[in-house]
Amino acid sequence: MAPGTDPRAAFDVTGRVVIITGGGRGLGRAMSTGLAVAGARVVAVGRTQGDLDDTAAAVAAAGGDVLTVRADVSDYDALPGIVEATVAHYGAVDVLVNNAADPYGALVTDLVPEDTERVYRTNVHGPMFLAQHAYPYLRASGRGSVVNVISAAVWIGTSSQALYRGSKAALRGVTRVMAKEWAPEVRVNTLAPGPFETTYGGGWTDDRRASTTAATPLARIAPFAEIVPHVLYLASDASAFVTGTDLVVDGGVTNGPGNPRFVQARAAMDEASRDRRP
Repeated sequence: MAPGTDPRAAFDVTGRVVIITGGGRGLGRAMSTGLAVAGARVVAVGRTQGDLDDTAAAVAAAGGDVLTVRADVSDYDALPGIVEATVAHYGAVDVLVNNAADPYGALVTDLVPEDTERVYRTNVHGPMFLAQHAYPYLRASGRGSVVNVISAAVWIGTSSQALYRGSKAALRGVTRVMAKEWAPEVRVNTLAPGPFETTYGGGWTDDRRASTTAATPLARIAPFAEIVPHVLYLASDASAFVTGTDLVVDGGVTNGPGNPRFVQARAAMDEASRDRRP
């Protein structure tokens, strides 16, 4: 699995078979399209056929190769079929990206057991059991990689996010154990995005976008496509000596909020600069 000395070859995923759950929209569509453009053979999994069709169209327009599979990762009975469809079409599984998630939010005092069961089935148990079904093929690949998408929110406490953040933290723990158990044949890591664009709940409100941008040291919300180089790294031989760890892509949020005085000073300088333009 060790990459050669050519860094371009290390990032080459040409011909690799990559399953991406939650592939119908948002980050999942960006990852599906980006990895397909990089030469991977992508299997985009999602619950809504219309979303998957849009992903397939985006991949085709970019000249990539994609298979879509309609399935819900919270349905344990559907998980073997995802792997079977992949192997039937492409003959292998090299990479699994567990990206599908339930972002449900509610105060702890308002939660009921049914909420917990639903969120954890999608965010923890589904990814774990899908990886279990894919394991024989990942192991046989000789370059198997599992990327469990969690969230930078794992390191930050926010009201109404006990289930989402708790489940993502659980998946992080599962990742560490899988990395131990499946080494050296299969690498297992997490990818932890921070403030990216979102399709959930109609996207960012103006107020939340402004407050999040102000709290982010790099002072912006990332577009979907910006996740692609990071998942490419974890899917490729460039990360051949990386397992059981987290790749946090969050604009610095987990390092603490941006400096308000600096943000204000920069805005003032920008304004002054505009005033000086002819």
